[in-house]
Order: sequence, then C-alpha cells, then structure tokens
Amino acid sequence: MVPARRRQRGRQALKRGDELTLHLESAAFEGKNIARVNGLVAFVKGGVPGDDVRVRVTRTKKSFIEADVLEVIAPSPIRVQPRCRYAGTCGGCKWQEVDYQAQLDFKRQHVIDALERIGGFAGIPVKPTLGSPDIYFYRNKMEFSFGSKWLTREEMDAGKCGSGASNAGPFRARPAYPRAV
Repeated sequence: MVPARRRQRGRQALKRGDELTLHLESAAFEGKNIARVNGLVAFVKGGVPGDDVRVRVTRTKKSFIEADVLEVIAPSPIRVQPRCRYAGTCGGCKWQEVDYQAQLDFKRQHVIDALERIGGFAGIPVKPTLGSPDIYFYRNKMEFSFGSKWLTREEMDAGKCGSGASNAGPFRARPAYPRAV
C-alpha cells in the first residue's frame, strides 16, 4: 500500500506499481470504472461500480491514473455471479458480473455522456435502454489470445501464463458457440 506520508503530498506522489484501496464510483468506457484518489480521476480495469477494491497503479498522468484490480475487498450491491465461467476473459460479455438492470442503466449513461462530452449537447432526453427478454447466450463475440508455447498443467496452476491464467487451455463453448474451441 502507499505509505501515508506519500499520499499526503498530493498528485505527484502516486507512481506506477503503487497499491491503493479505492471505491469504484461509476462505469467508464471500455469496461473500465471510475474512482478518485488525491484529486485525480482513476480509470480502473476490472471490478464493478460500487466495489471497494485493492488496485495496482499501471500508468500515471497529470490529471488521471490507470490501475488494475488486484482484489475485491467489499463487493458492490449490483455485483452478481456470472453464469459463464469465461465471463470477463473472452471479451464477449464483460459486464456479466453486473446486475442486468444496472447494465442497461450504464448503457444509457454512456449515451448521455457521449452526447454531452463529445457532442456538446446537454440536457438531451435519452430514453431508458431496452432490455432483451433473454439476457444470456445472445452475444456473438469471443476474443482470446493464443500463443505457440505449450504450458504444463503445473505452469497453468501456478499462474505462469499471464492474465486469465486460470482460464488457459482448451474450453467448451456455450450454446451460442456450438463447438468446442
């Protein structure tokens, strides 16, 4: 964790590799979340809005930092158990850990934010996002990284294959993807 002495000095005190405890306030674009620390905006990869998390700083700039979630300390009230064991790894359903109604609310807020920040249109009424009657198995996107190095079971169990280590190796696709990949 960041020593209290450095935290008190302000914005320049944070550096890459520092570990912090943050409260994720809201959803941002690209599946990231927003938190605030030392007067800076923190864009956090991982977690769910409302989570209290331990993060590692990966990038620092004058007005913001970027960080990755290391651990969820206290889960958000909108956090749910994903039905797919590859959720968050394959790229097709990044928000499966978020209650479906909250997902719809975040999508609506993304539209409002884009209209205001990018388009300069404030106060445009945006209707609620329409949900699907079937909230699972309709997505059609999978993104996995592959490499030529074969890993032993021991290497995979020890986490030697990088991000998503526990998901390394072959997997069986859900009904939307009818064959084993």
